[in-house]
Amino acid sequence: MAHRYPLHLQISTLFVALILLISSIVGFLGYKSSRELLESSASELNARISKEIHSEFRNLVAPAGMAMRLISQSKVTEAQTLSERLAFLGLIREALQDSPAISAFYIGYASGDLFFTRRLSDATERAFFKAPATAAYLVQSIAQGKGEFLYLDTAGAILRRDPRPDYASNYDPRQRDWYSSAITTDQQAYTEPYLFYSSKKVGSTISRRSPRGDAVAGADIQLDTLGLSLADQKVTPGSQIVLADSKGQTIGFENPAQAISFPNGPDAPPRLTPISELGVPAFAALSALDARSEGNSRLTLNDEQWHISISPLTIQGSSPLLLISAIPDKELMAGARQTLRHVALTVLIVILLAIPITWLLARSVAKPLRQLAREADLIQQFEFSQPITVRSLVLEVNDLATTMSGMKRTIRRFLDISMAIAAENDFDRLLPRLLSETLSAAEAKAGILYLYDHGQLLNASALKDDGSPLPGTLGQIDPATTGPLLSQALSSRKPCTRVLTSADFAALGVAATNDTHGIAVPLHNRQQQLVGAMMLLCPVAAGQAQVSFVEALSGSVAVSLESKELIKAQKTLFEAPSFS
Repeated sequence: MAHRYPLHLQISTLFVALILLISSIVGFLGYKSSRELLESSASELNARISKEIHSEFRNLVAPAGMAMRLISQSKVTEAQTLSERLAFLGLIREALQDSPAISAFYIGYASGDLFFTRRLSDATERAFFKAPATAAYLVQSIAQGKGEFLYLDTAGAILRRDPRPDYASNYDPRQRDWYSSAITTDQQAYTEPYLFYSSKKVGSTISRRSPRGDAVAGADIQLDTLGLSLADQKVTPGSQIVLADSKGQTIGFENPAQAISFPNGPDAPPRLTPISELGVPAFAALSALDARSEGNSRLTLNDEQWHISISPLTIQGSSPLLLISAIPDKELMAGARQTLRHVALTVLIVILLAIPITWLLARSVAKPLRQLAREADLIQQFEFSQPITVRSLVLEVNDLATTMSGMKRTIRRFLDISMAIAAENDFDRLLPRLLSETLSAAEAKAGILYLYDHGQLLNASALKDDGSPLPGTLGQIDPATTGPLLSQALSSRKPCTRVLTSADFAALGVAATNDTHGIAVPLHNRQQQLVGAMMLLCPVAAGQAQVSFVEALSGSVAVSLESKELIKAQKTLFEAPSFS
């Protein structure tokens, strides 16, 4: 047997389920929208970071390029001796001071000579070159086969001169990439980023051939400031950003010290750290990096998702660098998840508040239905002593209460009339009683009860709604001249109702009145034989409920008439004198 549950419980459950469903949909859509917005924002941020790093790179290179053009076109490219070249030292010092990212300017000559001016920026570099404590610049010279180091202070005064014969024999500028890439072109040349030997910092060299074509000017640009800028561009605390070359070597990182590694010990030659060795799982999983790697992707490592973005950074004359960002999903989506938690908490609060409210409202809806069920039980038990007083805010429940109340009154009235008719033993008083009760039930203002007598309709009783006789000439009526409405009811053997016409009033023998509605009801006995008819005159059109009630009552009237007439006939027979 199927389980049945109270209405208020079903309404409460349905309401809570709807809240959960709607809230889940809203929460899911909100989370999805937030996630898409955050991912889109992350992509836009990566694009912005790429533009800013590119712009910063141009800002580093542009001053150096301008200085390179000036130096390459100056007379220093034509100087033959060290003393002639030292005459242009002021120009080179000014260029170094105006370009903080440039660590050195140098000129390589077709003869193999070199005039190299380097800034000594800190004590580490001074110690590396064994320079005096007050030295600010170092000139590394190869002139006419003679190597020499000159240490200068900030004003350009020579503090010390050290001969370096091995320098001239070990270093030939014509064999260097910066020289060979620039000597064959009129354009400015760039080398791939590499690790500077002296400073152990990542940088690149730009070079340009002099107008005469027998000398090349070059400059070393340090790129470690790009790595420091990356730290300021992090989207979330756990985000990682690295600038790498196409070989996967670190060019810039938030911790510049990690960009350089000593795989064979501190005394071994340093190298650029591969991004796979930076300690970032997402970087370790990347391989085969090139300019075609551009785009956004998602990577799952150890049940943790990363949002990866790769943007190429184009450098004139060399392979593009790759700006790689890795953002943990848990941090990028923290705002979306926080929103989802807030939605869930709000839904929980709403449900906790809605349950008692819904419970009370559902009970208020179900209570009238329970009352109506009890009223139906009372009707089933023929208990009509109390009226139905159920009221509800629900229209359908209120309509049902009204209908049941009318049904209860109708049944009670029908039973009362039937009992009253059954209790009346005098046949002569029965006819007015029957008509009077029917008038009351149909809310009619007057009525006529006809009985069949040998094929004629006998006006047995005619009353007003107050019980007084209906004026007019009453007597026997030919069924063929009973008037349109009564004739229609007799022929169809069904109740008929409509506005009475003058012909109807003439057949009834009463004075005509305006807008009088008539109900004509044929009376049948248990053998479905016609025993009479009733004509009711109503001030307004009768409703279907009234017609149906009169029809049902007419059956009881016909049976009572038949029973009482039989009793009367038997009584008359018994009281008749006997003849022997």
